Amino acid sequence: MIPGPIVEFFSAHQDLLWLTTLVLDLSLTLLMYRLFGRIGLIAAFDTPFSYWARTCDVPGVLSDQSRSTAGATEPGYSTR
Repeated sequence: MIPGPIVEFFSAHQDLLWLTTLVLDLSLTLLMYRLFGRIGLIAAFDTPFSYWARTCDVPGVLSDQSRSTAGATEPGYSTR
């Protein structure tokens, strides 16, 4: 859990929360690019989208035929 004072601070300063999130996200992306090159950059962009596609029930993102039962034990993964 996030400590209470931090939660209270960012609740009062939403703009700083957005800026902090942006800086951390871009820093992590740059770090992955520096460490792993082009593959790290692809992973930095692809990982959040693939996680979203697996956990959200959005029609057309993953069809029932493309879902495998190998990931059925992952939290948030629905096989229907």
